[in-house]
Amino acid sequence: MSAAADQFSRQASGLSIELTGDVRIIRDGVPVEATSPLMRGDRIVAGQSGARLDIGGYCHLALAPDTEIVLAGKWGDEAVELAKGRLTSRIDENRGGFSVVTPLGPVRVIGTKFVTSVKANTLIMVSVAVDSGVVSYELKDDTGRIKAGESRSFIDVSPDVDLGLTEDELRKALKLITQLTNREFTVRQKAVSDLIAMGPKVLRLIRSILAETEDNEVILRCGMVIKGIKERRRSAADAEPPGGPRSSVVTVEALNDSGEVIRRAHGFFLDDEEHVVTALRPLRGAHAARVRTAGGVVRNVLAVVGEQKILGLSGFT
Repeated sequence: MSAAADQFSRQASGLSIELTGDVRIIRDGVPVEATSPLMRGDRIVAGQSGARLDIGGYCHLALAPDTEIVLAGKWGDEAVELAKGRLTSRIDENRGGFSVVTPLGPVRVIGTKFVTSVKANTLIMVSVAVDSGVVSYELKDDTGRIKAGESRSFIDVSPDVDLGLTEDELRKALKLITQLTNREFTVRQKAVSDLIAMGPKVLRLIRSILAETEDNEVILRCGMVIKGIKERRRSAADAEPPGGPRSSVVTVEALNDSGEVIRRAHGFFLDDEEHVVTALRPLRGAHAARVRTAGGVVRNVLAVVGEQKILGLSGFT
């Protein structure tokens, strides 16, 4: 149902709200008339023109197109659950509490204007930017406050996504990525250095973040991580003795699920991007594969990237 360019004032279940814009209202999974009294637990989905809500007389919210929220909280301590999209919140001071509950945790305000955005695809990304005042947050494994003029991004991975990292490696990488938006410059720089030190195995995660984030600080520092990893990898390759990967063939080893070699094939490096050309047949049915250079360096195979039997390498292991 749509209520385009219409406005409704409602008093129901201790909930005072003014709703303006193009919206759909869903209650217990069923669409209801846009003119129906709202209840806590209702899901509001903004249409292409967005929507505005005033809750409790002191919480003024603007929903970007396709944003979804669920009405929660209680009188004097209002809250919405932000399922996806971008929500701008302006809260009058000394009137009551307000929280935005994201998939990674709540953001609570102290008389402020702030923007919260949620993206939930391969990654679950929560970004908070404060225009005025202060917000407190409990997101992922981090707690703290964000002041006016500051922004932070928090990232987790959907449970069914495999990025080629162990649980401990993923936890470490996500913690470092969260630090990329820390207010302290030295913390941000150390996070970049530590991610570079983790090596090429974090590249899939970093590239997934770049594909989804709109945070300029995260984009800048993820770019620094990718550049640093490539430079380290190039330096390591240059340090190999004659007969290394760029001057001789390599051995491609197919592995079973116990990590044992079940077949071997020969191949050669195609270019400086560290692609390998080999026969694909020996790898069919293998649980994993690796490449062994003439210099004794072992690299994991990340993926078969084309029908021309080119293997993309994850880097040194």
